[in-house]
Parts: sequence; C-alpha cells; structure tokens
Amino acid sequence: MSKAKSANIKEVAREAGCSVSTVSYALNGGPRRVSAETVERVREAALRVGYEAVRPVTLHRRSVAKTIGVMGGSGTAERFEQAIIRGFLGSLASAAAGEGYHLHLFCPVSYEPSGLASMVLQGGCDGLILMAPYGLDSVIEALSQERFPVVALCGSLSPSCLSVGSDNEGGLRQAMSHLIRLGHRRIAYVEGRKDLFDGVERGLAFQRLAKEFKLEVRPEWVIPGFFTRESGWQASRVVIAMHERPTAIICSNDEEAEGLIRGLIETGFRVPQDFSVTGFDDIEFTRYTQPRITTVRQRTSAMAKAAVDVLCQAVAGGKPPRSTLMSTELIVRDSTAPPQSS
Repeated sequence: MSKAKSANIKEVAREAGCSVSTVSYALNGGPRRVSAETVERVREAALRVGYEAVRPVTLHRRSVAKTIGVMGGSGTAERFEQAIIRGFLGSLASAAAGEGYHLHLFCPVSYEPSGLASMVLQGGCDGLILMAPYGLDSVIEALSQERFPVVALCGSLSPSCLSVGSDNEGGLRQAMSHLIRLGHRRIAYVEGRKDLFDGVERGLAFQRLAKEFKLEVRPEWVIPGFFTRESGWQASRVVIAMHERPTAIICSNDEEAEGLIRGLIETGFRVPQDFSVTGFDDIEFTRYTQPRITTVRQRTSAMAKAAVDVLCQAVAGGKPPRSTLMSTELIVRDSTAPPQSS
C-alpha cells in the first residue's frame, strides 16, 4: 500500500490565504518577520493539510539574524550628513556589539514609505532604530502592524514606536538659566525643524520657560530655523536687521549656533561681547570653533546604549519602557558672557 502524498507549500498558502513566501517566513522564522497571528494561521493551515515540514520549535523564534537595522530619520542618505546623526553611529555600533548584534545600515537612494517598510521587513533584521525620524509615520505604522520592533532615537511624533531621547525642557532650562545668571533678559530663540520631535519639544520648552522666568519675548525674537548651519546664518541676518535686538540667542542645535556666530562675525559683530549664543547637542566641533560654543550636552553614548537595550528587550518579547528620557548637561565655553551696558 503506497504512502499518502504529503501536501506542498502552495497548498498551505492557499489554505492560509497568504503568499508562498509568507508561509516560508512563518515556518522558518525569517528572514522576513511576520506577525504572531500570521504565524499561527499558517501553522494551523499546515497541520490541516498535512504539511510535513512544520517545525513547532522554530515557529515563534524571535531573533534570527542577531542584526539591528539602523536608518537615518527620513530614510534617505541625506540624513547622515547631519553631525548629530553621524555622532550616534559609532555609539550604536559599540552598544550593539556589546549585546552580540551586528548593525545593518539602511540608506536608500529615494524615499517611498511602503517601499521602506518592505525593505526593512525583508532585510533580515531583528529590529530597527530610527535616528531622529520625520515623515516616517506610515513606515512606523506598517512595521508596527507586523509587530516588528522599532525604537526612535531622539524621539518620534508617532505614538506607535518606542523612543529614547534627551530631556529637551531640562536642557533649555539649563541654557536659559545660565544666560539669566549672566544678566540677560532679552533672549531670542532660533527654532528647529517643526516636523521633528526635538524641534517641537525645544520650541515649546522655550515658550514655557520664558513665561516662567517672566522674560519679554517679542514675536520677532523667535526666528525660524531648520537645524542647519545655513538656517543659523540666515537667522543672523534677521537679528542684525532688528530695530531692538536681543542680547542673547539660544539656538536649537549646534549647527545653527555655528552658522549664526559666523554670520554675526562676518558683519562686524562680536560674540559674546555683542551677542551671547548657546547651542544644543555638544557636537565635537563646538570645542574648536572661534569662539568655542556654550551648549547643552546630550549623552549620545548613553542614549545609543539605551536605544539598543530597549530594542533588544522588545526583540526578546519583553516589555521595555515606551519612552526613555536622558538627562542633559550645560557645557559653558566662550560664546556666552554678561551683556555689555547700553
């Protein structure tokens, strides 16, 4: 009597109502991650049709490649041009290696949300770290639906992913308190990107703190910025053209501060004698500019390690904190001084 023929993978796919590739991923634990519901549906379909390749031990395997994906905030290569993003990469690599993980850098040539989500899911990674994400809410949502672990480093405007960031309000408080102690009351602010979590939080923090410290903040003293040197330089032109100028200027990040200082000095103004200037991040170049920049230090190494730790907990099926907030430190250098008497 001949043995009954075993069902094949196409029959499993038909029974489960999904593609052959999804059946393969579900039964073999990767390389693409599929949701727990899909894995269970495929498993049950395979058992019903008598598919002999079902291996229960591997069906719910959480980690396959021991690889962490890393993507710049917009998903494209231009994000890696920013100093803060480059600064995180080495720390992420060290933290990942300490947990026995490799890094896989996603750097596509173009931005297309559904394509980015598919690329990540097919990339053989156990989870993804997004550095200062913007415009990626649909990508985060797509990965969330697949129960693919995602951590936003430097925060996210999306509620669907875990996040690790700095205490933006605490950092702004340190910078503003420092300027007030020096005697400044007319303090301007150069905004960051309004589509970035840090840009939004720092802007709101400046407004709250100005009210708390009873500072007069004229509308023209809140100057648009974009977290770039160019926008800092443009801000210098706005300040110079003011009828009544501030004596101190807080910038949303160090690149803005460098551009602002350069623009002021080019037109004959002095920093800090005419304007005190502060930044945010403590990028390495702030120690070598002229003058050296007073800034709020983000704990980039600790933040990178926290992001890797949170992601590893999520990959292992644990319940890491939804949001991790790291303290900041004011680094006083040469770009701030008491205001000169009028």
